[in-house]
Formats: sequence, C-alpha cells, structure tokens
Amino acid sequence: MESLSDVWCLLAERRDRRTIIEAPTEAIGLDDDGRLRVDGQSFVLGPDAQKVIAICLKVPGEFFANSRPEIQKFLFDHLYADSVADAIRAQKLHERTGLIIQDGNRCVGIVDPCLTYLHGADVLKATLATKPADIDEAQLEVPHCRLNGEVHVSIVSRSLKTEVRTGDIVYAGIDIRHSDNGSFATQIESYMYRQVCSNGMLMKVCRHIGTVPLRLRRPAAHNPDRMLEQIQAMAKSAWIELGAKMEAVRLLAEERVDNRAAIIRALGEKLRFPKRLIEDIVQALEKDEGGPSGTLWDLVAAISRVGTHSDRLSSATRRFLQELSGDLVAERVHRCPTCGRLDLRRGRLLPRR
Repeated sequence: MESLSDVWCLLAERRDRRTIIEAPTEAIGLDDDGRLRVDGQSFVLGPDAQKVIAICLKVPGEFFANSRPEIQKFLFDHLYADSVADAIRAQKLHERTGLIIQDGNRCVGIVDPCLTYLHGADVLKATLATKPADIDEAQLEVPHCRLNGEVHVSIVSRSLKTEVRTGDIVYAGIDIRHSDNGSFATQIESYMYRQVCSNGMLMKVCRHIGTVPLRLRRPAAHNPDRMLEQIQAMAKSAWIELGAKMEAVRLLAEERVDNRAAIIRALGEKLRFPKRLIEDIVQALEKDEGGPSGTLWDLVAAISRVGTHSDRLSSATRRFLQELSGDLVAERVHRCPTCGRLDLRRGRLLPRR
C-alpha cells in the first residue's frame, strides 16, 4: 500500500506541471512531425490527446497512434475539418477547445471548455472533506493508485475493517475515478479491500437521491463549485454506507452453498460472460489464499480476484467484475444506508469492450 501523503504529493506535482489553454477548435492542426499546432505554438501529443483526435477523425485509436507522423497529418488534414464542423453544428463540440499542457510542451488532454475542468487533487480534497470525524487521516492508506490518463485512487481506513473468518481481514473505504479531460464521468464508490489477496470490491452509492447521480457529467462551463458539491454528496454517501456494507460482507461468509462452481457458471451465463471468463472465475475459486469456506464469500472473492488481477481483460471489464462482486455484497443490505429505502437492484450485462 501507498501512504495517502505520497498520493497527495503526486497529485500536487501533477497539478503544478499542468495548465489549460483555450483555442479556436478549427484552428488546431498537426505539423509534419505529428505535433499539435495552434496559435504559432506546437506540442507533443500524449496518448490521451491522440485518442481524442482519433475519435474526431473516426479512425481506430491504436492505428492513429502507431502511424507515422506524415500519415497522422494526412488523416488530420483530410478528416478533421469535416468532423469538427459536423460536431459543432450538432452541438457535440464547442467552438473553442481546451488543451491540457504539461511541462509547457506536451498536450496530455483535449477537453471541450463547456465542461468544468477539475484537477485530481481538487477531487481528492473534496472527497476527504466528507469523511467521518472519527476517521483520522493518518489511518488512511492507498492500496491502488493510477495516475496516467486518469486519476484512480482507492483509499481504505485501518480503523474500518471486518474479519470475515480467521485471518481474512477486509478493510473499507472509498474509490475515486476521475478524468481531467472529461473522457468519462467522475465516479465515487464505496470500496472494500481484502488484505490476504489484495482484491478490490466496488459498491455504488445511494441510487435514490436525485441530486446525487450515479455518474457525474460535468455541469456548465466555469462552474466547478457545483461539481465539487456533487462529488462531496457522493463521497458522503460512500462513507456513510460503509458500516452496513461491512456487515453484509460478514453475512456472505455465513451463507453456505453446495456447488460454488455451478453457481458461478449459472451467473456467468445469465450475464452473458464468455466461456473463458466463466472458467477463469471458476479456477479462481481454487487459488484463494484462505482456502474454500463453502460459502457465498468464495464466489465474491473469486469474481473480485479476476476483476482485480487479470492481465488479459480490458479495464472496463475488470471494473465491471469488481462492481459485480460489490453488488453481490450490497444485495445483503436490505435497506439503503443513506436514504432508508429498500435498495432494489437490476441485472447487469458485461460491457462490450
């Protein structure tokens, strides 16, 4: 695990190295070296900026990134203008575009300036501001941190834990996923971390409060305060719900099942999992560091294990599996801890990516 102070330092350094500039969308171009050109300046294109351009050009991102600079320029010159004009007419793109510049010479993100721009450090600060007073910040640790094209930080508290069975300790906290360039909505979820295998489980926050959507799209331009308020509302729910969700984890370890593999296969078929993925989860049952318990906890741990550690699945599928393991836990929470309603859940399908 990393310390929270280390993550703070990384995010602060990241913020200090970045600025955002706005330029006329139609004035952006590529030079012969494949560098982004605007207002007499040129910038090296980072991977996330290349992805945004590839989407505008309607070409595969990997193809564009691996093409020679002259091919990138040819594609840009012949496809970008029409694509941008169509997007502006359809109001899917603003007439000005925000460029996230790092170290003064590298474009690491492209964002419509109609979207509120927030640094990951600001999102983390807003999230921690809602933690319960009895949780000391010194008790917080970070089992997972990813700071590349996105900010993904999972935080747990050493004081929020439950022992599912002897030696099998699960810590609780929250998970933050944020995109500086707005490529996806900011997400705050409850998080469970199983120490023995480093597995992670994600749980959605209250679904019944209309002012706190499950996924946050950024509000109107230049309105970061409203977005931070929404983030704090989600984070507050995530913290509040941890007690009930930890109790649900203990309940899973008391519910015995006869054929764990059969249940996983039935669940996988219902959710339209590929056969290989189903077998990966079945095999994960046998790899559990704590050995079989003969309970529903084994199923949750197997799904979480594949979602956390698989090196062949997409990030979207891995996150889906971590959320699925969290859903199985949350199903044991009969009432929503935030609003008190019965928390009825819907079936989900595996993402097609």
